[in-house]
Amino acid sequence: MTGTQLAEWEAYNLLEPIGREWQEDLRLARTLSFLENMFLSALAKKGTYKASTPADFMPRWGEPIKKTKEKKQSAEDMKIVLSGFLGPSKKGK
Repeated sequence: MTGTQLAEWEAYNLLEPIGREWQEDLRLARTLSFLENMFLSALAKKGTYKASTPADFMPRWGEPIKKTKEKKQSAEDMKIVLSGFLGPSKKGK
């Protein structure tokens, strides 16, 4: 690489920082991992979850997407989820 090429790359790096996206992805992955672990430790039953790491939230460019088998949700499961959004029921009043 010549000195001129190096100067051009340095100028380009000032306009469009090289590698900045990776740092932003890592920062967001750390935050998401922290939030998930905080909420799971407060709300989930002990032993029912595995603590996440920032690597769980990092984008994996170029890797094939893993397809998971979708589970059918029962009417009772739907009722539980909706009651969580609506708050405790006030039956009998």
